[in-house]
Amino acid sequence: MAAHPELQERELLKRARMTRTIQAALVRRDVPEFTARLAAEIATGILSASYQRWSRSTAKHAPMLVRITAEALARTAAITADARLDSIRTT
Repeated sequence: MAAHPELQERELLKRARMTRTIQAALVRRDVPEFTARLAAEIATGILSASYQRWSRSTAKHAPMLVRITAEALARTAAITADARLDSIRTT
């Protein structure tokens, strides 16, 4: 896909559409717009990175996509666990 810019563009459009769909679903569930956007971006980023890792695996017994995605989610949670909202400036 790296050698085909049109495929990269198509993939980016699909990812943007998925992000908007997730965000809209969260907003319908009364999640604030900004929080929904953050969650949707994170979710699509995790799925995209997980899929890329899974699809490039050449191991005979490669981990399932769901396992890679769960690991990516756990890593994301770990790196954000110490963040405190009250220490983030909203200027």
